Amino acid sequence: MIARKIFFSIAALLFTATTAVADGADAWQTLPPVDPNWETAAQAVPPADMIVVPDATRALALKKLATDSIIPLDPLLTLKLLPGVTLPADAALKPYLVRGVALDEKAGGFSVETNAGAVWVMFNCLSAAPPPPAHRALVVYLASPPTQLFVTATALQ
Repeated sequence: MIARKIFFSIAALLFTATTAVADGADAWQTLPPVDPNWETAAQAVPPADMIVVPDATRALALKKLATDSIIPLDPLLTLKLLPGVTLPADAALKPYLVRGVALDEKAGGFSVETNAGAVWVMFNCLSAAPPPPAHRALVVYLASPPTQLFVTATALQ
């Protein structure tokens, strides 16, 4: 498991550097965390606590994320962005709108990890020829406000 994450981290670093140069430095993508202890201290966000904003409300979410990478959400905006979605029952978790970058969405998906206030949004896929990176918005439920955001996208052949 750790070896797989290290591999994805290295691949993300290489892919991010390549796409940043090719696309003119997309501010939504970052380098992965450089903390060598990230993997041992990180907590995975359960899939039920991370929701990709659907196509119907994506434009609104992306507009909100145009200048800020992390936005705390109030209940009304959460329901507006996620119509018909069952929200987590844990009242201790608060919703945050965060940036994500996707590649081949038919061949991969998002995962999210937290560590000491930092949040890492990862998109990993298996694709021989992934399409260009695409901005996506996610609602992530967290116990405490995030202080830093890492966003990576990796395509492996």
